[in-house]
Amino acid sequence: MKNSQSNQKTYPNGITLSGPLFWIGALLAGFSVYKMVEGMEIDGNQLYAIPLLLGLILIFSGEGNILDFQNKKLILYHSFLSFKYLYRTVDITDFKQVDLVLFSENQTYRSANRVPNSTTIRTRVYELRLKNDSENHLVSETTDYEKAKLMLNEISEGLNIEGINQYQAWRERMVSRRRR
Repeated sequence: MKNSQSNQKTYPNGITLSGPLFWIGALLAGFSVYKMVEGMEIDGNQLYAIPLLLGLILIFSGEGNILDFQNKKLILYHSFLSFKYLYRTVDITDFKQVDLVLFSENQTYRSANRVPNSTTIRTRVYELRLKNDSENHLVSETTDYEKAKLMLNEISEGLNIEGINQYQAWRERMVSRRRR
C-alpha cells in the first residue's frame, strides 16, 4: 500500500505465531479456557471472557513496517485486523544500503510410525534489510524472488541509497564454482 500524500509504503509481514506478544496471548487464552472448563459456572465464565479475548487478539496479531521515504523513518507496528498499535519509529537517515538476502530454512519431517524415513523441505525466504555500520532492520520478507527484486529497487530509489542483491551475487559465485 502506498500513501502518496506522505510518500509512505506499508510492508506487512503477517501473523508471526512467535515472539513475546504471541506467548503472552497464548498464556492468557490458555489460562482463561482452563478456568472456564474447570469452573463450568455460567456466571464465573464471564469473568474469563475478557482475558480470553485479549489473548486471542495478541495471538493473531500481525507485524509490519511502514517506510516513510520523505522523512526517512521506519515505523515498526503490530496490527489486529486493520488496527495498528505498538508503534516504534526508527530514524534511518544514516542507513547507507538496503540488501536483498536469502534466508533459507530447512524443515525435517519424520514419520510417526517406526519406519525410518524423513523428508526435508527447504523454504526460501528473501529478506530486505536496511543496513548501516552498526545495525540492520528487516523491512520485508517474501518467498517470491521477483517481488523481492522489485521491492529492492523501490526502497533503494525511494530512500536514494544503494540497493545490493546479495542473493544474486551468492548465486553467481555458486554457479561459477560448478563450472570449474
